[in-house]
Amino acid sequence: MNINKLTPGYNLRWESSRMMLPEHREQFLSNKIDKKRINKPILDENQLEEIDNHLHLAIGFHYLVKFSLWMEGFTKEITGHIHYIDVLNKHVRIVDLNGKVHRIENRSIIDINFID
Repeated sequence: MNINKLTPGYNLRWESSRMMLPEHREQFLSNKIDKKRINKPILDENQLEEIDNHLHLAIGFHYLVKFSLWMEGFTKEITGHIHYIDVLNKHVRIVDLNGKVHRIENRSIIDINFID
């Protein structure tokens, strides 16, 4: 049997009219990204105190640390040395392994681990 666009049971009639507008594509991609977002973890008092202690130990002894950060629904990790802790503006400056300086707000820090 020769299949064409008029053959019953086949959807070839509409194959040539398929298209996706740029607006549809943008919405599709943004929905795909939104599905991967996570809520910000809620840290209790003990975890916040532990983060604060790790910050001060790392800057005092110049330890190499790995930061876990929450940024706009996604987690990110930065490894480096703490350069400066700004208590008034509530942010930390980190110099990563490539020498790039990152300014991180205290509220975005989820966890800090020392690297041996």
